[in-house]
Parts: sequence; C-alpha cells; structure tokens
Amino acid sequence: MATQTPIAFLLVKFQGSNVEPMTKAKAEQMFKATGRGTMNVVDWFDDNSHGHVDMTGNEVFGWLTLSQKQSDYKGSGANPAARPDIFTWARQAATAAGINLSPFTAVVVVTNVEVDMFGSAGNVCCTAATAGKQFWEMQAAPSVLCQEIIHGLGVNEHTRRHGSDVDYQDPYDVMSMFNANPGHHPTIVNFPVGPGTNAAFMKRCTWLDTSRGVATAGQVVLRPLHRRDLSGPLYLTVGPYYVEYRPSRRWDTGFSSVVLVHYIANHTSYLVSALSAGSEFNWGNPLSPFGSIKVDAIDDAAQTATITAQIRGLIPVWIGSGQIPGAGMHWSRDAADQFVAANVDGGKHQEILIANNSNGYLGLLKWNGSALAPVWIGSGRIQGAGMHWSRDAADQFVSADVDGDGHQEILIANNTNGFIGVLKLEPLV
Repeated sequence: MATQTPIAFLLVKFQGSNVEPMTKAKAEQMFKATGRGTMNVVDWFDDNSHGHVDMTGNEVFGWLTLSQKQSDYKGSGANPAARPDIFTWARQAATAAGINLSPFTAVVVVTNVEVDMFGSAGNVCCTAATAGKQFWEMQAAPSVLCQEIIHGLGVNEHTRRHGSDVDYQDPYDVMSMFNANPGHHPTIVNFPVGPGTNAAFMKRCTWLDTSRGVATAGQVVLRPLHRRDLSGPLYLTVGPYYVEYRPSRRWDTGFSSVVLVHYIANHTSYLVSALSAGSEFNWGNPLSPFGSIKVDAIDDAAQTATITAQIRGLIPVWIGSGQIPGAGMHWSRDAADQFVAANVDGGKHQEILIANNSNGYLGLLKWNGSALAPVWIGSGRIQGAGMHWSRDAADQFVSADVDGDGHQEILIANNTNGFIGVLKLEPLV
C-alpha cells in the first residue's frame, strides 16, 4: 500500500550570493510529480520502493534568500553539532515567505553553493551547484540524493558487503554512494541516475512487495527487481538469501546486467555474491553444499534471468511414538527419556542410546533401513564379567571410543554415589 510521503524542496541562496545554478522549472521537473516519466526523484522512489513511497505531493519553493552568509555555516561531518543550522535558517526563510511546511514528511534544503550534504530524520541538505564536479558527484539528482532522502525518511543504515561491517561497500546499491556505480541520465548530459537499491534493503525498509516474490527450489524465471509493470516474480528467496535480477537499464546502467544475492543483518543488507550467466553461489560444506543459486541465463532483450536454486533441509523420514517395536522387544517412550548418539558396533551408522532415569531402563536404537528399532534393552542391574552396574536416577552418559578399536563405548557416571563405568557392546552369552 502506498504511503503519502510529500517532500518540500527549499531552494535557498546565502546572503551575498545570488547565483541560481538550477532554475525552479528544472527543479520542479526533477523533484515533483509533474516530471514523472523523466527518471526523476519521484520515479526513483516509485520504482525502488515498489510503490510504497508516494511522492506525488512533493513541492518546490524558492529561490529563498537566507539571512545568513555562506561563511556563517560551520557544520560538517567533523562538526555535526552545527549541521542543523542550515535547516533552521531555511525553515525561517520559508516562514518569512509564508510557506507552510507542516504538511510535508521531510524538507530537502537545496543550497545554491556547496556547504554540506547529509540527511537525518525529517531533513536533508544538498547543493544544486555543479561547477568542478564529476558527473557522479551531482547532488540534486536521483542518485546520491535518494540515499540522503532515505535517511530523511528515518532509515540510517548504509549497505555492506559480506565479511565486513564497513558501510558503503555495495557497488550495486544507492545506499553505498559514493562507492556505488550510478548510470547516466538518458537525456540530461553528465547527470547521474541510480543505482537502485536491493531487495533485502527494500525488505528492511518494509518496501518490498511480498506478493511479487517466490520462495522455492528449482528453476525460476525472474523479472527485473524494479519492474512491477512486468508480469512474473521480481525476486527469489532461498534460505536467508534474497536473489534479484538487475539488468543494465534505467537506474542500473552504471554496471553490467547481473544477478545479486544479499542477506539481512544488523538492520541492513549485505551483498554476498554478484553472478553473471553460468556462475553459481554455494553455501555450506564445499564438498556437499547446503544450498546453491545458479544463473542459467540472462536475457536482457526479454528482461528475464533464469535461476536454478537448490537447498537442503531437515524433513521427517520416520516418526515413532508410544511403543517403538524391535525383534522380540519394544521401547515405551516416556517424558524422562534421554538420548546419546554413539557408533557402538563400529558400523557406518551411529546408534542411539536411550536412557530413562525415572524407570531405570536403558536401550539401544538402531536404524533398520526404514525406522529406528530397539536392538537391546536393559534395566536395573546391567551385568558384566565379574561386575555389574546398578541403574540409578542420577546416571549420566557420554559416548567415546575409549579403547581405540573403532567402536564407541558409553561412559556412565553417577555423581551422587560417586561410581563411574564404561559400557561396551559385547556378545551376550
């Protein structure tokens, strides 16, 4: 569901500086709904929030002249305490001009000369100045400005790469600007757009359209993450991972078409793999992966990426209750049953020691090919050669190959009476 998120853009000039590097008409095309369809800020949020952030109520005001000179501003990353001044001054200028800012979710102050760029809840500062900047440094564009507006909407985190908690490390995501790769605007020369943001970060922001994702193993054909106008799934979840197709189009022309894999941790997204056609991401044991994501094909003309995902998980293959039958015996399940895994017969499979310290029974369960079945049950007095163990409620059990013969024995210890012993599987006469 779309959330009305109107933003007020205040174009401001410092005292003694009359330069206006962006006309109001161009600002309205870039920041307001009247410029939709031209890849402006409204378009970016519509695509990258899956329609959840509705900026159709954006307005542009100015140019307003501040009462302060540029030299009066002392804020910076090194001096954050002075940063709010720019918002105070701009709001004062807006009030003096009769502008009511109360209907707006946030205010973006666009200065005529560069003093700072940052965003915090309810406020964003950038500049429209372009002199001496590389194209990707342009601030009044649907690129790094979108990162700062996201901060203005109350999201403080930046995107990261797996293996590190350092911010700004995802080259495919706007929340890593200026370490990300923006593209060029299709009609405005030397003007940056994008990149977009990823599915995991969209989920973190509650923007991801959960009706357009799939969570399944097997082969899946994905559409581009940000193309809600196309039919078909926009992303895939496999275990903890979000898988998305990002073609080198629209917001993402700054890099080649790719399939990205992210996960969520610490309230942000981590890039774990960037896959081209034919490449694969595996996790778990390298010799027997727990899961895999393979890109079978990327077809930019059709705007599809074909993915095969595999994941292994625990599923029930046998369930027993009540009486567990064996050959000439059975084990009656009880709330006091305890279990220890041990390879007592030296075979390829472990057996399960089952002990009940309430009724004194002790048993051994073995897999018979289709179920666990008791192969030995003892209770009370467990007889050995010239000795015996008397079962007790305080008995504890540990498995270990104490004699090095390839068979595990059972250490049995009683810390109440001080006795300790070893049980070994032997032929019974």
